[in-house]
Amino acid sequence: MILLKLMYESPRPFWLKSEIQSFGKVCSFDFASPSQHVFNVMFFWVYVILMYFQKYSLQVNKPLIITLYSILGVLFLLSIFGMYMGGEIYIYHVMISCIYSCIFLLITLNFDAEILNKCEQIGFIVRSSRRYKFYLLFFSIGLYVVGLILLESNQD
Repeated sequence: MILLKLMYESPRPFWLKSEIQSFGKVCSFDFASPSQHVFNVMFFWVYVILMYFQKYSLQVNKPLIITLYSILGVLFLLSIFGMYMGGEIYIYHVMISCIYSCIFLLITLNFDAEILNKCEQIGFIVRSSRRYKFYLLFFSIGLYVVGLILLESNQD
């Protein structure tokens, strides 16, 4: 999400319009789109509900699932309303964030078995998984370096 923010470079509303006052006069240095808050609600919490209460549950409790999704929907609307009224985001930031969250959720659900297999190999099989651990380490370092390069280019 951070790399997408740095690639889009979408400004926050209070950066562009001086009549919008941010809460507490605090300006965080990150771009608005895609929104991390929307991603957390649309991907992370939906994924948690799907995995723990539907897919890997012994017995599916439909009233509980409906209640959890309802609470999640209200939380989603309240957080969007609060961020919009606070001058943090535009509505199109929410739409872009929802699209990326849904794409990421679909990819994660489609490759669930492979992700679980690799996580078990990396976490529990010590000797033969060293190669995967180094791949993961160098991939993480590479993402960090790309993020630093993009961040440094945006300091101008």
